[in-house]
Amino acid sequence: MKNKKIVIIILVLAMVLTPLTAIFKPLPAQTVGNEAPTDLYISVQEKLNLARNELGADSEQTERDVTYSATYDNLYASVQGETNAAAAYRAFAERAVADGYPVIARLFGATADAEAKHADDEWAVLQTMGATVRPTAAVPVVGDTRANLLAAFDGETYEYTVMYPGFLATAQAEGNSDAARIFRLAMRAEEVHAGNYLDVFVNFADVSYVDATYGTVYRCVVCGEVVTVLPARCPICGNPSDNFVIYGADEKITLTDLNWNNGDGNDNGSN
Repeated sequence: MKNKKIVIIILVLAMVLTPLTAIFKPLPAQTVGNEAPTDLYISVQEKLNLARNELGADSEQTERDVTYSATYDNLYASVQGETNAAAAYRAFAERAVADGYPVIARLFGATADAEAKHADDEWAVLQTMGATVRPTAAVPVVGDTRANLLAAFDGETYEYTVMYPGFLATAQAEGNSDAARIFRLAMRAEEVHAGNYLDVFVNFADVSYVDATYGTVYRCVVCGEVVTVLPARCPICGNPSDNFVIYGADEKITLTDLNWNNGDGNDNGSN
């Protein structure tokens, strides 16, 4: 009888302990697609290594050099997006020249310079957080000029309605005022860009309207707004009118020499 009691006690203990061992058993590594298994949480250094591998970079960057946060990730995403947009718009400008739309080419060129400025500003903030590997532009997909206008409108609309509002909210929540300011200015400028592209797209067949409205455009060197009428001050950032770059109707654009600035010759699109 005593032996039977011992057996019963052992069986009861086994039933109780089995689920407990399952609870405290380490979680298996997760696998995404065909990628190698990874832990749920990876270190900052591993994130940086992954980023360097994706970019084909060989620079060294240690964990203590980087102020990692969601805003850090968002800045990287925005630099990549703005760099891609600048490259795409310059390619769209070349196509507009080839299609016989020099005025639309100037609009693409002015906006490309604005996107390059956004990328530069965002990269400057990233560098203060320890970033050293800057994204490079993806190869643009180019259609005819009308299709390119629609693609540009779609991209700008996504940026000012989805991407930048989310990035701005995160930067504010994390207390990164420099990133928040850049995101806010870029968001408002992208809305203006989207309006320009939509207007030209809708009125594409009315060449006289497009040429009269967009024959000369002005770019704010601070926030990147591109407007058809020079304001006394930029309504987005307050920049005075004498700090706008003029893209005028007398500018000669060719496929081999896309010189977007016809002001004093000192601006090369980096502002």
